[in-house]
Amino acid sequence: MIFKPLSFAISLTVLFSWGRAPAYGQLKPGVHPGWTLEELHLPQRYRIMGIDFLEDGRMVLATTQFLPTLGVVPAPSDSASIVVVSHYEDNDSSEIEVEVISEGWKDPSGINVVDNEIYVSDRDGHYKVLDIDHPADIKKNREKIISWPLEGWHQWVFTPIWRQGKFYAPYSGSLTLSGWSNAPATSELSGAFLSWDKDGDGGLEALAGGLRSPNGANVDGRGTMVVVDNQGSWLPASTFAIMKTGKFYGHRQSTPQAPNFAESLPYQKPAVWLPYGNFRKSPSQPIALSKGAYAGDWLVGDIGFTGLVRVSLDEVGGETQGAAFWFTQGFTNAKGDELIGSVSGNEGQNPPAINRLAFGPSGGLYIGSYAGIGGNWPDHTLMPMYVMRPKEGEEVFDFKSVRVVKDGLELGFTGPVDEESLPEKITAKVQRYQRDSAYGCCRQDLPSLTLELSGTSQDGLRAYYKGDLDTDVVLRISIGEVHSLKGDTVWNHEAFYTLNNLSDRSWDPYQASVAPRPARFPGQYRMHLGAEGKAQLQWLENAPAVIRLVDMRGRVCFRKFLEGKASVALSAPDQKPGVYGIRLESGGRSTAFKAYLP
Repeated sequence: MIFKPLSFAISLTVLFSWGRAPAYGQLKPGVHPGWTLEELHLPQRYRIMGIDFLEDGRMVLATTQFLPTLGVVPAPSDSASIVVVSHYEDNDSSEIEVEVISEGWKDPSGINVVDNEIYVSDRDGHYKVLDIDHPADIKKNREKIISWPLEGWHQWVFTPIWRQGKFYAPYSGSLTLSGWSNAPATSELSGAFLSWDKDGDGGLEALAGGLRSPNGANVDGRGTMVVVDNQGSWLPASTFAIMKTGKFYGHRQSTPQAPNFAESLPYQKPAVWLPYGNFRKSPSQPIALSKGAYAGDWLVGDIGFTGLVRVSLDEVGGETQGAAFWFTQGFTNAKGDELIGSVSGNEGQNPPAINRLAFGPSGGLYIGSYAGIGGNWPDHTLMPMYVMRPKEGEEVFDFKSVRVVKDGLELGFTGPVDEESLPEKITAKVQRYQRDSAYGCCRQDLPSLTLELSGTSQDGLRAYYKGDLDTDVVLRISIGEVHSLKGDTVWNHEAFYTLNNLSDRSWDPYQASVAPRPARFPGQYRMHLGAEGKAQLQWLENAPAVIRLVDMRGRVCFRKFLEGKASVALSAPDQKPGVYGIRLESGGRSTAFKAYLP
């Protein structure tokens, strides 16, 4: 059935329209200034449980039904279906076509297109859709590939990943109706990270375990597989974890129940804790960013909290840890109200529950929202789909990363920071998470940590803060209204850094913060001795540039941003004549030379 219905350049509206940073710990309203966000104008709304794309660009959605009663496996329903969306790229409602190619599913939880064939994870097993083009019988248009160990009320196999010729996916842990873990392990594979062949002939293999309610997995371009898990018993906060074979990820069966199969395996710490409450509640499918200023980072949605957060990872001694940041808001509910905050703060307003994320063929990020399981999750209202698109050439000044170095932390930025706007000291809140059987237990508040500014890198992209660090803690770092050299206020000012391991990496102000740049410098300049014996550096291009003066100890003595052609007087700082380093940056490239300053 078919239903038819630049370099440094930045605009002034982006530079000055965002106002003051939000109060500590609050969401920042509005859409990330480097992206656009709009509702996808489908002829109807769905509860989205999976998004992928066919080779010809058509989008495939797995939708589910409203589940009015907890503790019951739903019967097949026509509202749980697989639909194919055509002509959606321009988001013109008069052009978009939606065709239902399979219906009568129970509760799909993930979808994959592999070799232009559609595979679906439903409550009882993994299926292949037989006909992707106008099937004659949409109620029978499927074939079961493999059965799950148990068709229970809390037994989902979420968001399968296709990687190197096999499927991988997280399987729910065993919980009581109230969400506690004092339930028997309903199968030997309870809470496992599973793998199986495309045809299912080899059965299911458990590669790791100890997962609770892992509503989302994905893989990046390097083959790294990650899973997010939801806070509850044995999980004092939600987690972002790197999947490794033979590891235990923390969720247990509480006394007096027998252990699940993975509890005897070595414990693997989360790469990033996602604090519960006014940050994340029930995180959902993550997705890796491969382009732009945030390449290598991940975005994570949430079905109990609006907006997307970003995760930036830090490799330390062969293990992964990292920081979580606010990323974007701007999502609206069914009434069109922009919602900032949690479900509990917006009763009756049906916050968008961001459940599934997928990049389309043309680079847009398609966002499926879902509300419909009752309990403390959002209610049954059908919610919009959205599409986010990066703005071409747009540069946004942002708090980008946190890395641990010897005796402190390195804070990274997407552009050169105005050193004078950096706080001399940062007071970071410190928490330690201890796993216990009580729901969401236990979070320990430790004494705050003082971090003191000790220097910035030569390229202006990093700041070094020294402090007495401890391990197995989460640091809540707020940098306030930091500015770039161009005067932009930082888009997000807060990070939650999971510090599992210390590092012996030394702070290096000269180390490249980005990939090596081509040697050729795309700009014309000249130095000469000007009036009163001062050196004059003339920038001859009608393009933005940054000039830095550095002493022989690597300290930045002078920094200036130029909108275009200009002449800058350079004199020895503190009347100390000598040789100084001069660095010019423009068009994403740089050059450096030495000059004697009288």
